[in-house]
Amino acid sequence: MKKILKFVLLGILVFLVIAFLGLTYFIGKEVFESFTNPSTREETRDNLLTYYMDEYEEFESLHKVEQISIGSSQFDHDIPAIFVKDDKNTDIAVLVHGIGTSKESLTSQAEVFLDLGFNTLIYDQRNSGDNMADYTSFGVLESKDLVDVLNFAKKEKDPSGKLLLFGESAGAATSLIASSTYQDYDYLILESPLSNGYVFAEKILDEVEEKEGLPKAYMKFAADIYYKVKLGFTLDDMNTLNYIRDTEFKPAVLIISSKADQVTPVEMSEDIYKNLETNRKDLHIEEKYGHTRFPIENQDKFKEIVEDFIKKYE
Repeated sequence: MKKILKFVLLGILVFLVIAFLGLTYFIGKEVFESFTNPSTREETRDNLLTYYMDEYEEFESLHKVEQISIGSSQFDHDIPAIFVKDDKNTDIAVLVHGIGTSKESLTSQAEVFLDLGFNTLIYDQRNSGDNMADYTSFGVLESKDLVDVLNFAKKEKDPSGKLLLFGESAGAATSLIASSTYQDYDYLILESPLSNGYVFAEKILDEVEEKEGLPKAYMKFAADIYYKVKLGFTLDDMNTLNYIRDTEFKPAVLIISSKADQVTPVEMSEDIYKNLETNRKDLHIEEKYGHTRFPIENQDKFKEIVEDFIKKYE
């Protein structure tokens, strides 16, 4: 009788372990799939047609726009980009867009940098536009593409020219993570920057916890395991502050934010500013502009701020 009871209890224990592992796998997979595809590649193309195509076509009619492709050094995909050149310019600005958009969305910013003497190189981040790489990772994997783009730009620029990096929203997170290992450029401008990609996942987990009763800590535990096995990192690795706290920054850094930004609140910019290991940094805060809207809605003032920043640290 004792042996039978022992086998029954063992069977129940094995069943519970298998059920726990199965549930953990299922939860981790669900979080992973929703968070690595917050905006599909197709949606970014639709957004281009809906919101940016007229402006881009006008931009293309005014400038020499070259469609190029840069090979990824670490993954099996190409990085589509547009290279806009003016014969009199010797510097290059690399522009990094945020989630839900593509390279064609940054023409307002590109106009400013062209006027300031920078040829502009704008590329599609992974899982956006024409970049066929899977998974959005809020800067972790995207930073690998950016290093390849910066190396390309470095070879293309005039030997005496400057190299500037501009990142908006999640593109700013990409820029910061890449800069923890690559700083062979002169200026970094972060507009409406995202300091920690995990905060978006946390909102989703909070909602599920409230509706379904699943503990957030367990869901994060399951997601971290799935992320680690699938991509080699966890949700905590999306926190840009972890990359910059112990990194001495050589490029001069300008951070631009707005108190009206509800997507990446001004507190994110302040956190980045406080944690940057450099004395060559400026923080500019606007009052009324929505997320990433300042360079578009007030191009003249944006240009003035950028020009003053470059002159200050040249």
